[in-house]
Amino acid sequence: MSVRRIQLRRGTTAENNAFTGAVGEITINTTNNSIRVHDGATLGGTETAKSNLSNVLPTQNLDFNEYKITNVADPVDDQDVATKAWVLANGGGGGGGSLATLSDVDVAGVAPGEYLKYSGTEWINDQLSTADLSDGVDIAMLVGGTLTANLDGNALTSSAWISPMTLNLTGTVLTGSVSFDGSTSVDLSASLNDTSITNAKLVNDSVSIGGTYDLALGGTLNLSNLAITGSTLSLATTV
Repeated sequence: MSVRRIQLRRGTTAENNAFTGAVGEITINTTNNSIRVHDGATLGGTETAKSNLSNVLPTQNLDFNEYKITNVADPVDDQDVATKAWVLANGGGGGGGSLATLSDVDVAGVAPGEYLKYSGTEWINDQLSTADLSDGVDIAMLVGGTLTANLDGNALTSSAWISPMTLNLTGTVLTGSVSFDGSTSVDLSASLNDTSITNAKLVNDSVSIGGTYDLALGGTLNLSNLAITGSTLSLATTV
């Protein structure tokens, strides 16, 4: 019994590209083992069934039956797929290798003034207090109203107050004042308020006035019995 074979037209890629087949005619590309379908007008026909699937255009979802797509090149365009390793190393928003690589994070339910704080097991929304700050950290505060603070320790600052204040010393004995801006220590100068007695001093049991006149005291001086009127010193009772 004789066997008859049907042999399709075949040729290299260059030969197929130069050939226009009849409508419905099929040719074989021997360069990449693909099939060319002709329509009687298109030069080279339409290539299909390539072994590397480079000319496949899916028109619906593909089911890989639990098989994986492996060895994917790094994505370049927005619609390129990426491997798990690339997403973990470069992904923003959905994950990252560290907090520094996170971007475009949308956290729901965060109130004004709250921060992300790690509780030891998870990230939570919470208020940030000064107790959460490490020792020695610089704190910048903008106070728009009343600030209440409890401080325990020594404060070290090189700044000065915007408006210096004047410290005054008043009374019947001493007077004086000094301008103080908080940047350094100051000396408060004072002077005698009552100048009716000059050059007065107590020497042993005598009061010397002006270095010339002495008032002898026979016992303990009781200040409640002293009265100064103008430039006269008088005693209400015996001392």
